[in-house]
Amino acid sequence: RGGSRLEGQPWNKSEAMATAAIIARRRASLAERVEGSDSFADKLLRENRRNSYSQLPTADVDEESDVEKAPPPRIDMISETQLFHQISAGVILGNTILIAIEAALIQHKNMRPFFEKAEWSFTVLYIIELAIRLWEHGLSFFSGPDISWNVFDLLLTLSSTADTLSSI
Repeated sequence: RGGSRLEGQPWNKSEAMATAAIIARRRASLAERVEGSDSFADKLLRENRRNSYSQLPTADVDEESDVEKAPPPRIDMISETQLFHQISAGVILGNTILIAIEAALIQHKNMRPFFEKAEWSFTVLYIIELAIRLWEHGLSFFSGPDISWNVFDLLLTLSSTADTLSSI
């Protein structure tokens, strides 16, 4: 199925139980990751996760009708939405196309101001994307399974920013 349910759309008992099982597995997985951590950052992460889990919707199944009302949709992290990923991919694709066009037209001096403005625009978009992810993930941005990609993304964005600022 995929996607999120609209508010008020009914769930059957098996869907509600499957959702509860997924939430329980995620809780257990996160608990295993932070178990035994003693650093101040890990304690903050644990507390943040504990607080966010207390706000998770619970499934109230009506035994007679075998149907429940879906909890209202929650978007905890913009950076985890499909739209955010699509926009980010679009920006990367657009930047790649621009670089290819710039390479083909490098001999045209009159195009240089356009490419400089475009480079600034893409750098600003990358900074915004990275800032959103850093804001939402906090210190966990630098841990977990995506640490390599996150550090790589951070270094690329810093490098792009330095290059853009040096061309002033």
